[in-house]
Amino acid sequence: MSTNDSLGFYSTLGVTQQASQSEIKAAYRTKAMEFHPDRNPDRDTTSEFQALQAAYDVLSNEKLRQQYDADSSIPSSSTSDDEGRYRPLDPIYCSKCSSVSAQPRYKVFYSVYGYIFGAYKKPHQGIFCSKCEIKEGLKASALTMVAGWWSIAGFLWTIQTLIQNLVGGRFSEQNARLQGYQAMYFAQIGKLDLARAIAVEALKLAQKATKENGKSFSFKKNLGYETPDPLKELRDSLTKFIDSLSEDTKLVELKNKNEIFNKRFAYQLLLLVSFAGLISGELYRQELETQEKERIRLEQQGIERERAAAIAAQQQEELRKSELPLPRSGLFRGFSPVNAPPLKVTNSPGANTLMKLIRTSDGAEVMSIFIRAGQTVELGVPVGSYTAKIASGQTWYGDSIRFGPTTSYATLDTVLHFSIQGSQLLGNELTLTQIKDGNLRQVPLNANEF
Repeated sequence: MSTNDSLGFYSTLGVTQQASQSEIKAAYRTKAMEFHPDRNPDRDTTSEFQALQAAYDVLSNEKLRQQYDADSSIPSSSTSDDEGRYRPLDPIYCSKCSSVSAQPRYKVFYSVYGYIFGAYKKPHQGIFCSKCEIKEGLKASALTMVAGWWSIAGFLWTIQTLIQNLVGGRFSEQNARLQGYQAMYFAQIGKLDLARAIAVEALKLAQKATKENGKSFSFKKNLGYETPDPLKELRDSLTKFIDSLSEDTKLVELKNKNEIFNKRFAYQLLLLVSFAGLISGELYRQELETQEKERIRLEQQGIERERAAAIAAQQQEELRKSELPLPRSGLFRGFSPVNAPPLKVTNSPGANTLMKLIRTSDGAEVMSIFIRAGQTVELGVPVGSYTAKIASGQTWYGDSIRFGPTTSYATLDTVLHFSIQGSQLLGNELTLTQIKDGNLRQVPLNANEF
């Protein structure tokens, strides 16, 4: 069994310690199908299924998995083998540079990799010396800053992970055990002054971990659970060891590198602040660029407005020069036969109107009628069927531009029929106004279609 898999959880699931959460979940589903009791009527797989479930419950939970990995990293402090023979302690090595550190510590940092439809986390974990802890923390955060933003999930994980990487996880209990073990190793090889200094720091960590666990222990105790102190034996052993050393032992004082706010924290915070500064600077640059583009656009628009205003003013002046008296209401162009079917048109008081009658059989304009605002015109129309087009406005500028640029153009969506049946003249009567529930509707036209 690997020393990094103390209870065999990874081997039970058939994955490595570097497996992602999705790989752990996929392995669990496969194994669950294999060992579920309902799928194995010929043999009892209950214990295997329970072991699988226990492994998954821990490894599928990020915090529980962190603690399990940290616990698995602590070597056995036993000095005898299975046959009772003496076995010297091996030192704890840094998992990166393989150096023997006086203050080894377990840390876990994460790199986030985002992609279009999701993201995943990769742990950088192990027992590190102080230099490698700094390197791994900076490496994990730098990779996250570069690769973590490329999805919604990745963006959210990136913010969370960068903050988590500042601490590298809370492993006071495990680090107390690691340093307690390392103190025993240095005592074994005769470096009592260094062993004493490490033991003092390990005892401080053990006391800190006990204090951190205090609230949890009190809560469980109030519920009636047994709450053994997991660090009591370690604290007692460290205290006895320190007290057992003679007064002649040289006092060595180690810098406490296990605090959260250590050199690695400062470097990572500097990296995070620098990255935030770059992002803020880029956003500010983009904002200035956008503002400059908007300023140029508005300036150009302003010039265009001034030109448009000048052109419009010039046109208005030209239009005023071209203004003509309103034609009289009646026939404007064409002819109106006598004893022909009548057309009676009543105009609304809002605008003057020029109406064209277009013969449907050949599209020819047969006649045009001008109706001043609020007046009525009645005249004869040649027999046939016609569509009516109308142009409306206030001021008359002649037949070429009619009522100027504000002319409103439309056509009536009803064909007008004029006929003679015996002695009866069948014509049409129109009222050019918007009447509720009326039988005529005007369809807008372009000036070129009039």
